[in-house]
Amino acid sequence: MSLNITNQQVEDLKLVSALSIAVDESCDINDTAQVSLFVRFMSSTGPKEELLGLLPLKGQTRGEDIANAVIECIEKHHIPLDKIVSISTDGSKSMTGVRNGFVATLKEKNNHEILTYHCIIHQEVLCVQTFPEEICSYGIGD
Repeated sequence: MSLNITNQQVEDLKLVSALSIAVDESCDINDTAQVSLFVRFMSSTGPKEELLGLLPLKGQTRGEDIANAVIECIEKHHIPLDKIVSISTDGSKSMTGVRNGFVATLKEKNNHEILTYHCIIHQEVLCVQTFPEEICSYGIGD
Protein backbone atom coordinates (compact mmCIF):
# COMPACT_ATOMS: atom_id res chain seq x y z
CA MET A 1 0.00 0.00 0.00
CA SER A 2 2.84 2.38 0.88
CA LEU A 3 4.53 1.79 -2.47
CA ASN A 4 1.25 2.44 -4.29
CA ILE A 5 0.80 5.78 -2.50
CA THR A 6 4.38 6.78 -3.31
CA ASN A 7 3.89 5.83 -6.96
CA GLN A 8 0.70 7.93 -7.18
CA GLN A 9 2.49 10.86 -5.58
CA VAL A 10 5.45 10.61 -7.97
CA GLU A 11 3.09 10.38 -10.97
CA ASP A 12 1.36 13.57 -9.77
CA LEU A 13 4.76 15.27 -9.42
CA LYS A 14 5.78 14.31 -12.95
CA LEU A 15 2.70 16.14 -14.31
CA VAL A 16 3.20 19.44 -12.50
CA SER A 17 5.14 22.31 -14.01
CA ALA A 18 6.35 23.66 -10.65
CA LEU A 19 6.74 22.51 -7.08
CA SER A 20 7.94 23.80 -3.77
CA ILE A 21 9.98 21.82 -1.26
CA ALA A 22 10.20 22.16 2.50
CA VAL A 23 13.25 20.68 4.22
CA ASP A 24 13.82 20.26 7.94
CA GLU A 25 16.82 18.62 9.59
CA SER A 26 16.46 17.06 13.04
CA CYS A 27 17.61 14.10 15.15
CA ASP A 28 15.53 11.07 16.05
CA ILE A 29 15.38 9.37 19.45
CA ASN A 30 18.67 7.53 18.72
CA ASP A 31 20.43 10.79 17.82
CA THR A 32 20.50 9.91 14.11
CA ALA A 33 20.38 13.03 11.95
CA GLN A 34 17.59 12.96 9.40
CA VAL A 35 15.99 15.27 6.88
CA SER A 36 12.25 15.53 6.26
CA LEU A 37 11.52 16.40 2.64
CA PHE A 38 8.04 17.70 1.85
CA VAL A 39 6.77 18.67 -1.58
CA ARG A 40 4.02 21.19 -2.20
CA PHE A 41 2.31 21.36 -5.57
CA MET A 42 -0.97 21.87 -7.40
CA SER A 43 -2.49 18.64 -8.66
CA SER A 44 -5.62 18.14 -10.73
CA THR A 45 -7.54 17.74 -7.45
CA GLY A 46 -6.13 20.89 -5.81
CA PRO A 47 -3.14 21.87 -3.67
CA LYS A 48 -1.17 19.08 -2.01
CA GLU A 49 1.57 18.85 0.58
CA GLU A 50 3.14 15.41 0.82
CA LEU A 51 6.10 13.84 2.58
CA LEU A 52 8.43 12.69 -0.20
CA GLY A 53 11.05 11.23 2.09
CA LEU A 54 12.54 10.93 5.55
CA LEU A 55 16.23 10.82 4.72
CA PRO A 56 18.84 9.62 7.24
CA LEU A 57 22.15 11.47 7.13
CA LYS A 58 25.33 9.52 7.64
CA GLY A 59 28.17 11.36 9.32
CA GLN A 60 27.99 15.13 9.09
CA THR A 61 25.02 17.43 8.65
CA ARG A 62 26.63 20.11 6.50
CA GLY A 63 24.61 21.94 3.87
CA GLU A 64 26.16 19.93 1.06
CA ASP A 65 25.34 16.65 2.86
CA ILE A 66 21.70 17.70 3.20
CA ALA A 67 21.62 18.87 -0.44
CA ASN A 68 23.09 15.57 -1.65
CA ALA A 69 20.47 13.57 0.28
CA VAL A 70 17.61 15.72 -1.04
CA ILE A 71 18.88 15.67 -4.63
CA GLU A 72 19.37 11.89 -4.46
CA CYS A 73 15.78 11.43 -3.26
CA ILE A 74 14.33 13.72 -5.94
CA GLU A 75 16.36 12.11 -8.71
CA LYS A 76 15.48 8.61 -7.44
CA HIS A 77 11.86 9.48 -8.22
CA HIS A 78 12.83 10.91 -11.65
CA ILE A 79 11.62 14.41 -10.79
CA PRO A 80 13.56 17.13 -12.64
CA LEU A 81 15.30 19.59 -10.29
CA ASP A 82 14.27 22.49 -12.52
CA LYS A 83 10.65 22.06 -11.39
CA ILE A 84 11.62 23.41 -7.96
CA VAL A 85 10.56 27.06 -7.73
CA SER A 86 10.80 27.62 -3.96
CA ILE A 87 12.42 26.16 -0.87
CA SER A 88 11.35 26.48 2.77
CA THR A 89 13.87 25.59 5.48
CA ASP A 90 14.62 26.23 9.11
CA GLY A 91 17.06 29.08 9.73
CA SER A 92 20.11 26.98 10.60
CA LYS A 93 23.52 27.79 9.12
CA SER A 94 23.68 24.42 7.33
CA MET A 95 20.47 25.33 5.51
CA THR A 96 20.95 29.03 4.77
CA GLY A 97 24.73 29.42 4.58
CA VAL A 98 25.66 31.72 1.66
CA ARG A 99 28.40 29.51 0.18
CA ASN A 100 27.98 25.97 1.49
CA GLY A 101 24.41 25.91 2.79
CA PHE A 102 21.74 23.58 1.48
CA VAL A 103 19.91 26.36 -0.38
CA ALA A 104 23.11 27.69 -2.01
CA THR A 105 24.10 24.19 -3.10
CA LEU A 106 20.68 23.47 -4.60
CA LYS A 107 20.55 26.85 -6.35
CA GLU A 108 23.94 26.06 -7.91
CA LYS A 109 22.52 22.88 -9.45
CA ASN A 110 19.41 24.59 -10.82
CA ASN A 111 19.04 26.60 -14.03
CA HIS A 112 16.68 29.29 -12.74
CA GLU A 113 15.97 31.52 -9.75
CA ILE A 114 14.52 29.81 -6.68
CA LEU A 115 12.53 31.66 -4.02
CA THR A 116 13.72 30.83 -0.53
CA TYR A 117 11.92 31.07 2.78
CA HIS A 118 13.32 30.17 6.16
CA CYS A 119 11.84 29.75 9.62
CA ILE A 120 8.31 29.21 8.37
CA ILE A 121 8.25 25.44 8.77
CA HIS A 122 7.59 25.53 12.53
CA GLN A 123 4.72 28.00 12.47
CA GLU A 124 3.54 27.06 15.97
CA VAL A 125 6.90 28.19 17.41
CA LEU A 126 6.62 31.53 15.63
CA CYS A 127 3.05 31.91 16.84
CA VAL A 128 4.02 31.24 20.48
CA GLN A 129 6.51 34.13 20.32
CA THR A 130 3.57 36.54 20.08
CA PHE A 131 1.53 35.01 22.93
CA PRO A 132 1.06 36.99 26.16
CA GLU A 133 3.44 35.99 28.95
CA GLU A 134 0.67 34.55 31.16
CA ILE A 135 -0.23 32.01 28.45
CA CYS A 136 3.41 30.97 27.89
CA SER A 137 4.11 30.52 31.60
CA TYR A 138 0.96 28.42 32.13
CA GLY A 139 2.26 24.88 32.71
CA ILE A 140 0.62 21.55 32.04
CA GLY A 141 -1.32 20.35 35.04
CA ASP A 142 -1.76 23.86 36.53
